Amino acid sequence: MGINSESNKNNALHNPKQLIMKEKIKKEKIFPRPANQQGSILAFSLIIMFILMIIAIGVATVSVQERKMSSDTGKSTLAFQVADSGMEVALENIIGNSYITVDQITNPSLGNMSCDDSSGLAIITGSMPSGNYELTFENTSGLISECDNEDNITIIKSSGSYAGTKRAVEVDL
Repeated sequence: MGINSESNKNNALHNPKQLIMKEKIKKEKIFPRPANQQGSILAFSLIIMFILMIIAIGVATVSVQERKMSSDTGKSTLAFQVADSGMEVALENIIGNSYITVDQITNPSLGNMSCDDSSGLAIITGSMPSGNYELTFENTSGLISECDNEDNITIIKSSGSYAGTKRAVEVDL
């Protein structure tokens, strides 16, 4: 028996089919593959790709929203600067006066300001390269409604607009 078992071993070493079969049996014992798992790698890959696509869409959405917010902030800042510049123009015309009227603010030397009281309020409008502004006025009895009103102004409100965005500034005198 000892001689036969040794000759079987020698035959197995020289027979490549037997070697391949032994290797295959050895691998299946270590890493068994059930027959019902055919194609599971494909399903797993599709799930991973779907998850990555959802993440990419989320990142793109956040990026677009951030860009829009940044643009809106820039427009808001420019509208505020226009309102502030309108207020500066008004204050420049009344500097040093203790009694302030609407006529003093519409200085003809500026050229880009006009007063309109057709809306029921004395509104001075002006324009700048970056936008337009409106000035409204109040005194102790409320909003001033006429451009030639001689009442003393106590509050000036400046509203600036740029690309559809409005900001306002108010000054108590």
